[in-house]
Amino acid sequence: MNYVLYSDGRFEVSKDGTVTTSDCKMINHYKFASEQLRQSHEWKNGTEHVFGDSFMIERNSYFEPRVNGITSVDGDFFYYGLELEKGGGIYKKSKSVPDDEGFVFTSNEITPQHVSACGNRLACSLKYSDGTSH
Repeated sequence: MNYVLYSDGRFEVSKDGTVTTSDCKMINHYKFASEQLRQSHEWKNGTEHVFGDSFMIERNSYFEPRVNGITSVDGDFFYYGLELEKGGGIYKKSKSVPDDEGFVFTSNEITPQHVSACGNRLACSLKYSDGTSH
């Protein structure tokens, strides 16, 4: 039985009786970039900073990225929807080469909610930044 599972930033792929695990490169990249941004603002103390006559409020919250659906369309690849703090995308990952991962589409205004496949076609439902869904 062939399958793809996701948990805690890692994919487990069973293909032709062989089970492999690999990191989700896109989530790792997002977490790294978020941490770099947080560290670049560490010099500030407190949560409110005065710059001239204006205030800057620092956000201390962290958005955990979410995988919204995994599906397989063709033999060696699977596709997954990724929700980030602002937007997201559909990404493609190889079942046999763990580092072969890239985007199909990304957007700051659209978040994929569900991903599905039928034959060689990929479909997904989308949530827009204005709250509408299609």
